[in-house]
Amino acid sequence: MDKHIKKQLAFTLIELLVVIAIIGILSALIVVGMSSTTQKATIAKAQVFSNSLRNALMSNMVSEWKFDQVDVPTSGKTPDSWGTNNGTLVDALGACDVSHCPQWVASCVYGGCFNFDDTGDYIDLASIISLSGEFTVGIWAYRDTNNTYDFIVGNSGNDCKIGFHSSNKKMFVRIIAGGTSDSSSSGEILINTWNYIVITRNSSNKVDYYLNGGNALRLFSDVAQVGNFEFNRLGNDSGNYYDGKIDEIRAFTAVIPTSQIQQNYFAGLSKIFAKQIIRTAEYQKRITGLTSNYAKK
Repeated sequence: MDKHIKKQLAFTLIELLVVIAIIGILSALIVVGMSSTTQKATIAKAQVFSNSLRNALMSNMVSEWKFDQVDVPTSGKTPDSWGTNNGTLVDALGACDVSHCPQWVASCVYGGCFNFDDTGDYIDLASIISLSGEFTVGIWAYRDTNNTYDFIVGNSGNDCKIGFHSSNKKMFVRIIAGGTSDSSSSGEILINTWNYIVITRNSSNKVDYYLNGGNALRLFSDVAQVGNFEFNRLGNDSGNYYDGKIDEIRAFTAVIPTSQIQQNYFAGLSKIFAKQIIRTAEYQKRITGLTSNYAKK
């Protein structure tokens, strides 16, 4: 059987499993007045299923930064839990201490994360990550303010970047394609709360953007095949530093199915609700939006 057809069938089966699992989870979820036991069981079920699908897609994963710790044996390092692109904490204003460099925060979406203060701190990766052809980049981001530009990933050598633009509070993406191609998304990024952001490029060079489990929004209709997406910094691009927290960045050399993206969002959302990072009203509103997306399919 043709490899491309096999791949399509594999993703179709994964999507089917995800939809079945989410329907079961959401049908049992009563947000208002949910007991502590039910809440914990629901969250645990979502996390187990998310991990099983993550394992199924491992062959396409390039790097994963969980930010759960700063390596104690090697001060100032944060590991790439899947690849070899370990990060080094950097601050343009001085040596790393309690006032400089990204600061580790204990309770975020999944375990710990890093807080960036927009004054020169970022994470420098071991080498440039170049994603050609199909790819997916998934990020959990918490934005503190509306700066002119806040970049989550970028490249010190060119203009590839993913971040926020303050003039319209939208997502901003730039990809090198025989020059530069950039686009701002529709849909306002929420401030002072966690957002799940996913960028994908398919085999037809179409680039889509997903915000908080919503339906795909087209950013580019045709990015030239020569246009790789490259980055070697987290929280910085050419001096445009990030202001806020970043957690769980994953890069894949494949287009992750929409149902997988929505499942990842649900699992993370349930985590921050259990930690009381978001209130019941916000959780209920987001869950309603997620189930509405499934109803439209």
